[in-house]
Amino acid sequence: MRIAGILMMIDGAGDLNTVPAFEASIGTLYGAAFTMKFSAKKTGVGPDYTVAPLSAQTMYVGPYCDEAPTIAAMHRFILEKGYSPRGRHHEIYMSDPRRTTPERLRTILRHPVSK
Repeated sequence: MRIAGILMMIDGAGDLNTVPAFEASIGTLYGAAFTMKFSAKKTGVGPDYTVAPLSAQTMYVGPYCDEAPTIAAMHRFILEKGYSPRGRHHEIYMSDPRRTTPERLRTILRHPVSK
């Protein structure tokens, strides 16, 4: 999430369903993100998010551990359209995993691309 030029993220690897640090990190991230978002909204400081100028993205619904086929399909789509993936893909968690069943988790999968 970008708020007035600030990017907040959790960087890691592994199964998010079994890594205890993920739950603690997501709780901290949610708290900070919502505080900043509503503070920016209240003061009218800049947009509450920005998107890379050229990206492929899709909405994935389901457990984090099953998103690999969707990411692979997005990569095929990028190549089929004549683009190249640029950097790492981003996962934007739309659902709070502490309150949502794995089958209903919504995640925006986004990968910056270049021509």
